[in-house]
Amino acid sequence: MLTDSLTKEEINQKTKFVELKSQLTTYNFVDGSRGSQHYYFYCDDYCNKFQIKADYISYFDKNNFPKFKGTELTFKITEKDFNNIPNCDKIFVYEISTEKQTLLKLNRIIEFENKKYDIILPCLFIFGATIGFTIRYNKYKKHIS
Repeated sequence: MLTDSLTKEEINQKTKFVELKSQLTTYNFVDGSRGSQHYYFYCDDYCNKFQIKADYISYFDKNNFPKFKGTELTFKITEKDFNNIPNCDKIFVYEISTEKQTLLKLNRIIEFENKKYDIILPCLFIFGATIGFTIRYNKYKKHIS
C-alpha cells in the first residue's frame, strides 16, 4: 500500500485528462470475496480494458451503468494513459457518463485523491509497530538482565 502510494500516478487539479467516446462492448463488475472488487469495461474502438480503481467504486453509480452493447460512453483518462492506448494496456478511468447522466465524477475522484490517506495510514502503522516493538524489546531486555 505504501509502495503504491509512492509510485502511482498522482491525480489532482493539474493532471491532464483526455475525453474519449466509444460504444460499450462488454463489462464485468465483480464484488469478490474478502472485499475485492474489480470493475472494468471494454469499448468498440479500443483493445484496452478500462478499469475503475477499487478506491473509486463507492463513487461509481453501478446500478445505472448501461447494460446493453452499443451504448455510447464518454469517459476520461489521464494523458499518460492515453499515450499507452496503442499497447492495449489496462487503463484507469476517472469519469464515466452516458448521454443521460454522469456515473463517475472526476471532481469527486480529485477530492478523494487530495486526502492522502494512502500515505498517512501506512506511515502511522509503521510508526506504531516500531513503538510497540521497542517497548516489548525493552521489557524483554530487562527481564533477561
